[in-house]
Amino acid sequence: ILANSVAERRRDGALDTEDVLGRLLRMKDGFADGDAGVVRSIAGLCSGTLAAPVGLFAHTVDQLLRDDRPSPRTIRDLALAAPNGSDSAEHLLREFICEAERLGTFPSVLHRHAERDVTLAEHTPCKTRIPKGANVVFWPLLAAFDAEVFERRFAFVPGRPKWQHLGFGYGRHWCFGETLGQTLIYEMTRALFALPRLRRAAGKAGTLQSRGMEGAYSAKSLILEFDRSN
Repeated sequence: ILANSVAERRRDGALDTEDVLGRLLRMKDGFADGDAGVVRSIAGLCSGTLAAPVGLFAHTVDQLLRDDRPSPRTIRDLALAAPNGSDSAEHLLREFICEAERLGTFPSVLHRHAERDVTLAEHTPCKTRIPKGANVVFWPLLAAFDAEVFERRFAFVPGRPKWQHLGFGYGRHWCFGETLGQTLIYEMTRALFALPRLRRAAGKAGTLQSRGMEGAYSAKSLILEFDRSN
């Protein structure tokens, strides 16, 4: 099905669209196996669509429910106003979500294996040589608190510049599914916080429980409660 869709789009010459398939087709030269690489990337995007947004969603909700964040009632007011045509409410809710994503960066750690010698940030004071065969651990969570980039880095500050948001990568490692992922997270967060008196469950159940080293891989549970009526 995917292969037929790619062939049909290319046959019709519809390559200038800003959807995921259009962008991938314009990158054909970047795939050694041509359109087969496009099909493979689309399949990977579909299989990864749930894992990353769901994990990031859990960490985002956990951040928004912390004591030093805007109150759940404030967020609920935005969540209820946004679908009723309030552009300002939607904008502010998205800003809240983006800042919560930064503070709860997911995954917090990534592991990579160097297949060749490589030098990072060669012409900067951060120049680092990584030899072939090295196992590399990268902490996106630490980058989200870089003192050289973020003012009040540990504070919840909605409205930070978009370029400071690295939850979906950057440059050649930018996630093609960012728009889809952010839409999923926004809609899930809006629906959740629209519930009356949303709050954590008592005790350990109401804290984010994760699998993997330092909770880097996936959220296991976060139990919340809400009232049945307003």
